[in-house]
Amino acid sequence: MSKAEIARHLGVSRATVSNWAKIVKSTGIRGLRKKKAPGSEAKLSNVQKEKLKRKLDRGALACGFPTDRWTLERVRQLIEKEFKVPQEFAHYKRPERLRDFYKLFYHQLAEAGF
Repeated sequence: MSKAEIARHLGVSRATVSNWAKIVKSTGIRGLRKKKAPGSEAKLSNVQKEKLKRKLDRGALACGFPTDRWTLERVRQLIEKEFKVPQEFAHYKRPERLRDFYKLFYHQLAEAGF
């Protein structure tokens, strides 16, 4: 089977199939395994994440906010206040940047209508 046929069959480009072939040739079939992207180092330690989870579980009212609804801005404020995180991290407002925190309090976000 040609690379073009493989590409059509799998719904990928010929370039992708060529790249896969190069990887297999240089590192073997294991080279095709998915690798976790390194990403940036976590800004909070595991202990800090657990403390954040406990605070989120207590609710926004218990953390000094006027209502019990969690918002990204409130989570950002809580992280900044409690953990003195670097300014550039505290200002991320895009949901994908707070994915780990979503996992910690997903049920609260669901109840809040996110």
